Amino acid sequence: MKLTNKINIVLCLIAIVTFLNGCAAIVAGSAATVYVTDPRSSKQISGDRNLKSEAKTALDKALPKNNIETSSYNNAVLLTGQVASQSDSDIATKTVQGIPNVRKVYNYIEVRDFDSSSYSNDAYITSKVKAEAFTTIGIDSNNIKVITNNSSVYILGATTKSQAERLVNIAKSVSGVKKVTLLVDYI
Repeated sequence: MKLTNKINIVLCLIAIVTFLNGCAAIVAGSAATVYVTDPRSSKQISGDRNLKSEAKTALDKALPKNNIETSSYNNAVLLTGQVASQSDSDIATKTVQGIPNVRKVYNYIEVRDFDSSSYSNDAYITSKVKAEAFTTIGIDSNNIKVITNNSSVYILGATTKSQAERLVNIAKSVSGVKKVTLLVDYI
């Protein structure tokens, strides 16, 4: 093999290693951003992620054919989606209340037939509300989660009364929103 080919191979390997190290830094930087901007401790963020997963797993066991979504913020769990009966909705609440460290359960499950047609519209509404909140001066959007189910917006987190009112107004101003429910702890 010629010397120039060997040099090219070495340079390519150096470029690949440098690129991969850069990717690792970007991925690590993205993960760190969540912890830097979220006012909760890393332990609380991790706990909420685990709680959300635990709740979903418990619901899948208790109600195998459910269409329930879970969200968690500061150990408060929000349940949204659809179930076939009020009894299933009650079972969902009791199931999640039985999980250690659950401080509060917000049950906004609808008793009706499952309908997946609203998923893309719900994602659009959530992104619009988040974008408006993020760009509005005076709103700390890091303290909240926005969840949309069947065009109903749920705001979960911790905020001031003033910011909460502004968040509700922002959500109501987004086209397609049917209802806004505020589920926050005031700070």
